Amino acid sequence: MKAIFVIDWVLIPTFILSAFTGIGLHIAGHGSSHEVWHNWAVAHILFSLLFTVVVVGHIKTHWGWYKSLIRNGRAGKAVSLLWCPFCS
Repeated sequence: MKAIFVIDWVLIPTFILSAFTGIGLHIAGHGSSHEVWHNWAVAHILFSLLFTVVVVGHIKTHWGWYKSLIRNGRAGKAVSLLWCPFCS
């Protein structure tokens, strides 16, 4: 399988985990246990860093598409397809 598709698909679970731990962190902030809050904070930081690394990889693998879009303009592409480099 191509790395580009793996990176694109890994974005989904890493985002979900980052969002889930962020919500857990917020809820734990209303509790009285600092240890629980700390555990949520560590998990959130780890998943958010992983998500950031995957986003950078995503941008790198699609960089040619971004450059051509900037260089050539939209070139007749539907606005709805601008977010999806492998849909055009």
